[in-house]
Amino acid sequence: NDLTTVRIDSYDLPQHWRSLIEINEPLKTWIDEQFQFKGVHVLAYFGHKTGANNFLNRDMYEQFGWNVTISGLRDAVEGCDFYAKPLNVPPFVPEIQIDEIKNISHYDALAVMPVSSYFNKDPYRDFLDNPRALGLVKQAVKEKIPVSTICSGARVLAAAGVIDGKKILGQPPFKQEYDEAGAEFLGKDFPPQIEGCILTGSRD
Repeated sequence: NDLTTVRIDSYDLPQHWRSLIEINEPLKTWIDEQFQFKGVHVLAYFGHKTGANNFLNRDMYEQFGWNVTISGLRDAVEGCDFYAKPLNVPPFVPEIQIDEIKNISHYDALAVMPVSSYFNKDPYRDFLDNPRALGLVKQAVKEKIPVSTICSGARVLAAAGVIDGKKILGQPPFKQEYDEAGAEFLGKDFPPQIEGCILTGSRD
């Protein structure tokens, strides 16, 4: 914010470099206008023991032509034991750490990718214990950036305090968490629910 001029060589930088820099108005809008990229930019959060269906979601995003940035809270994110071990799926290496992000508005959407609750009794625990990560969800909702969750991902929304008065889908074992967050829990066998900028689903 205090710079008068700056030059950067962006050839080797990922497109999400702007999310690493805290920029205030009016510079924020001006820079956004100068660096418009085509397509939709999705920040995809991969939780520990990430589920097999993340492949289906990513395929769908990329078929739409969206730019997907994989993020996480670990240097390497392991897949769910149910599929990762028998198929020898190596850990995912996030392109960006959630803790590094200063500017969530660089992204057009935040997708909380599936983490199985069938083979992991406490899914998204690393996210739920990280105030910075939960703060980014709050910031995204405040700025009306679409936030989507699948399966047990509604736990993240509950912990972030952004589902009060909203109809949501999720996994029944975590109903108490949804209730305490003020949500109207419909169950899991319903079509995806869109409430403002929040989308919840249970079947990929």
